[in-house]
Amino acid sequence: MRLPEPYYSRVLRFCKELASGRWHQIDGKLRVDGPVYDKLTHLIANVRFCCLGVACELALREGVGHRVDAKYWDTADAVALDPAGNTSDLTGAVMAFYGFDDANPELTILCSQVSDSQPGNWCEDCRGVPDDERNVECTNTINVSATDANDDLGLAFTQIADGFARRWLGGVEALHATPTS
Repeated sequence: MRLPEPYYSRVLRFCKELASGRWHQIDGKLRVDGPVYDKLTHLIANVRFCCLGVACELALREGVGHRVDAKYWDTADAVALDPAGNTSDLTGAVMAFYGFDDANPELTILCSQVSDSQPGNWCEDCRGVPDDERNVECTNTINVSATDANDDLGLAFTQIADGFARRWLGGVEALHATPTS
C-alpha cells in the first residue's frame, strides 16, 4: 500500500526521523519525561518516546493536537496528547494527519526481525520449525501493530521505520534513497 499525498510525505518524514538516531526509545508510553537510562546509548535521556510518541511529537510540531500535563491523571511521568489522558495510542487528529486507519497502526516487518524467544510471531513458514533449523534470514513479511513492534518485540526504531515504510510507503526504498540534486 502506498499512501497518497500529503500523507505519504508525512509518513516518510516520520520514518526518517525514527531512523535518524535523534530519538531515545522507551516502551509502554508515548512519551516519558525525566531522566531515564538509555540501555542502547548508555546515556541519561531526559525525554524518551515509543515509536507512536515520535509520530505524535512530529504532528504536534505541525500544530496537530496538544500536550496535556501528566499531573492531571495517574500515569506518573508519562505525557498524554489529549484531554482524556491517552498515553499509548495515536489520537484521532494524529491518525488523520498521517492517514493511518487505526490508533495503533500496523507495520510490516521481516520474520527474521522476530527473536527466537517469540516463535508465535514468526511467519507461517517458520512456525513449528525447531530453533536450530529456522531460517534466521527469512525475508517473509508479517504484519504487527506499532506497539507490538516497539514494546513486545523490542524492535529498534530503525527496524520500526522500515516496517512503517513497507506498510505505508510501498517499500523501504524511499526511506533509504539519497536525495537527488
